[in-house]
Amino acid sequence: MYGTTQSEDLRAKNQTTVDDIRDGARRIKEDVRQAAGTFKNDIEDVAREAGAQARACAGSVEKNVKDTLGSVTNKINDNPVQSSVIALGVGVLLGLVFFRR
Repeated sequence: MYGTTQSEDLRAKNQTTVDDIRDGARRIKEDVRQAAGTFKNDIEDVAREAGAQARACAGSVEKNVKDTLGSVTNKINDNPVQSSVIALGVGVLLGLVFFRR
């Protein structure tokens, strides 16, 4: 069929093709590994930023709650009778709503 030289040439070409395929696969593997690392870093950055924003929001909510609580406390201290009557009225209404038969 083929002479020795032709067979050797075909084997050499096949080996070159196999080597090229292996090199291509290695490059693809490295590219995928690098892309995955970049993706991981990007996700970590987004998560870090979201956490910082959540902490800032929680701090703002905490400040607003403290301010509101202080304001309500001052109103109760300034008008104790009115506050007691309002509390009594709210208690009666809640009692009627929850203990209906």
